[in-house]
Amino acid sequence: MKPTDFSKYLTDYLTQYLSNECGVSPNTIQTYSVAFTILLGYMKAEEGISPDKLCLKDITKSRIINFLEWLETDRKCSVSTRNARLATLHSFFKYIQYRDVKGMKIWQDILSVRFKKCASPEMSYLTSDAMQLLLMQPNIGTRNGRRDLALLGLMYDSAARVQEIADLTPSDFRFEGPTTTVKLKGKGRKFRIVPLSENQVRNLMHYMNEHQLLE
Repeated sequence: MKPTDFSKYLTDYLTQYLSNECGVSPNTIQTYSVAFTILLGYMKAEEGISPDKLCLKDITKSRIINFLEWLETDRKCSVSTRNARLATLHSFFKYIQYRDVKGMKIWQDILSVRFKKCASPEMSYLTSDAMQLLLMQPNIGTRNGRRDLALLGLMYDSAARVQEIADLTPSDFRFEGPTTTVKLKGKGRKFRIVPLSENQVRNLMHYMNEHQLLE
């Protein structure tokens, strides 16, 4: 079976373009892949076009709008999820513009599909007392408790995401000089340097010494 133009471009987009040219993280690429998996399911179930026969010409502005409405009505997705799926499609068709110029009008029609306005979620946070209570929970008389205190304190002090903490290595910490810092790798493989407080540094060094992570 001969591959369609859509399958060729989608494969290149997900396996080469995003990582090699855009520096997109594997987690983001996985999220984009999920969006296209859902789109393929929609095209087969609602438009009668199976994935092996789907071509670029089959993906039109009206079908994209119908797909977005289907996400909200049939899949009960929130407006923010609907907008996230649309952002993925916009990214793909911006890429397509430079690969298939003959269909420029179609791609730009799809890029003209607007995002829906949605209310920003209220920011939730812990009070100082609640945060202090949380940091008192680990049992520092145990190895796991000392680990948990070091991790919780580091997350609080640096405002790092869970994945950013999981990606850390001992070489990301700098204990020289008057201020200890940690280098965090955020979304899009962007790095930032964050200073740490003295209390956190003490807990962190105690944990790292215990596990021979400073050698």
